[in-house]
Amino acid sequence: MDFTFTPIDSTKGEHKSEEFLAEHPCGMIPILEDHSACIYGGSLVAMKHLCTKYPEVNDRLDFSNNFAAIDKLFGLFMSKIRPTT
Repeated sequence: MDFTFTPIDSTKGEHKSEEFLAEHPCGMIPILEDHSACIYGGSLVAMKHLCTKYPEVNDRLDFSNNFAAIDKLFGLFMSKIRPTT
């Protein structure tokens, strides 16, 4: 699957810039642009979208459309993330 990664530096407020907000009015990151769809709401939402729309992604990750496994994996991952001070 071909993709383009565009880094957005939230520490510099790039996700709140006029240019970014023109494309993504909510100013949320991460964003997954998939042709005409704009998926936001976090990595879990993007992963579910990719696994549903692209069987080769699901096959490679071997989730077999078991979104409970994805929820568990990302729940564990997100529980380990803490803001830095």
